[in-house]
Amino acid sequence: MTFSIVARSADGRAHGVAVASKFLAVGAAVPAAGADIGALATQSYANLAYRPQGLALLRTGVAAAGVVAGLTAVLGIEVAFNDPQVREFGLRNAVMPIGDSFLEVVSPIDPKATAQRYLERRRGDGGYMLILQCDDLDADRRRMADLGVRTVWKLDLPDIRGTHLHPKDTGGALLSLDDATPADSWHWAGPEWRRHVRRERVDGITAAEMQSEDPRSLAERWAEILDRATEEVAPGRYEITLDGTKLRFVPATDGRGEGLRGFEVHTIDRDAVLRAARERGRVGDDEGITIGGVTIVLRE
Repeated sequence: MTFSIVARSADGRAHGVAVASKFLAVGAAVPAAGADIGALATQSYANLAYRPQGLALLRTGVAAAGVVAGLTAVLGIEVAFNDPQVREFGLRNAVMPIGDSFLEVVSPIDPKATAQRYLERRRGDGGYMLILQCDDLDADRRRMADLGVRTVWKLDLPDIRGTHLHPKDTGGALLSLDDATPADSWHWAGPEWRRHVRRERVDGITAAEMQSEDPRSLAERWAEILDRATEEVAPGRYEITLDGTKLRFVPATDGRGEGLRGFEVHTIDRDAVLRAARERGRVGDDEGITIGGVTIVLRE
């Protein structure tokens, strides 16, 4: 017989686990714990794979649900689709339309998933991927080949085509170039996404911001990939203008290294957004909102 106990402090910051069993060295097989994550115990006839899988779920599963709940409550948006196909990447997801742009939350269900390694490298939740809709994907794919940018995943469907580029060749974030037919559709958001659009508080993503120790080089690389110009808009800060949106590149100052720092939304009801964010403790002194390790900037 095996007895296990898992405990958590009242403030949720400390966790512990203990196991007693007739089986020898059970402590090497059953319990697992991670700093700032939690603790768990598996069965006495232990499958050692359960421990990393369980910690991965603790790290991202519950947290992902909280991130989705926070985003929907603060921004006044709702989930349109959970795509079962992302299991191919060891993920689960929730897609939320913001006007005719989309915000997606993904969480690893496989401890070997690329996204899981990204979370570990950046030491917690944060921005992971940018999907940009393009007008001529065939030309973009040829340009990627000419630039030596590798493709890590490609799928061509009748109504959408996607191309994930190797993050080591782009820097900053995982980048996908996609085209949709018709252009105002979006297969990845599910067949009924338009019914889930809510514009009472926000109605579009107007910019994405990446941070780097060398934002100039990162901006120049993305400008080359996207065949767009880059501009220094302030000392050490760069910008690429797309059709209706911008990509910003800023110095990394939080110790988490290079990555997708946040995004900007066009705001209809700023007061409602800030009120909901304050109720959830998501607003800093500068009225910056942080949810899921990502900064949300409000633009009116």
